[in-house]
Amino acid sequence: ALKLLRERCADKIYLITDEDVLYKHPSVQAMAEKLFDGIHTNYKPTAFDKVYVGDWSIPECLIKAKVAYRRPVWWVNHSSYAGMHEVQVYLNMIDASNSDFSGFISLISDAPVLESDKPKVALANSSNKVGSRKGGKTGWSGFPGLSKRLIDFGYEVILVGQGDELRGCDGINFVDHLDIFETSKVISQCDFMVCVDTGLMHIADSLGVPIVLLAGPTPMTKARPLVSTHHIIRKFISCAPCYQSILWNNCDKALCMDAITVED
Repeated sequence: ALKLLRERCADKIYLITDEDVLYKHPSVQAMAEKLFDGIHTNYKPTAFDKVYVGDWSIPECLIKAKVAYRRPVWWVNHSSYAGMHEVQVYLNMIDASNSDFSGFISLISDAPVLESDKPKVALANSSNKVGSRKGGKTGWSGFPGLSKRLIDFGYEVILVGQGDELRGCDGINFVDHLDIFETSKVISQCDFMVCVDTGLMHIADSLGVPIVLLAGPTPMTKARPLVSTHHIIRKFISCAPCYQSILWNNCDKALCMDAITVED
């Protein structure tokens, strides 16, 4: 959506968000500083000619924008957009069609450069301790075993992410050592990625890196890769996928993720 807005007008584009978001998520702040002409942490209706409101926006902004601009407020989790791919949601938000989509904005650094001649596979998990609030339900415990099997098969295993997401895995460890643009550089050099529904999956998709996606709670109509060649591995159980439903809120053990094995 931001890419299309840039093409439509030469005016400056700003992000309105909460200070807490920037403080808790350095990667979000780093990308926002690159992608926008400025960041505002308070809302002033007279400061902007037009406002697009996302479902994560702070309540003050949502209320004032709805009154001032008489535009629909895009509550993705509580509307007919539930289950629709998020790219389509934001294209609709700016009155664009899916035919206008021509790929994502990709921001990568010049380093680090991977030297290995082996085929390289990136692993990316999610955690409920760091990053996405979904991590406790979308994460997969089989990555340590998978990393060892991949190494036995002759792959160079590349670990990316943060916190405890890939604890116990073997491979070249970049966890917590890189910023988001350096992480993107590493992913761009990999032959493919094995991951769950996590932010780095979307980075790989933006770069066209092939993906093996381990899916459980997430509807693929909502978050599947759009650019990259991909394969989806999931075990169908009666309550999955459950994201954006009452079942998600009541789930305390992600059986759909636990059912996926290293052999799968």
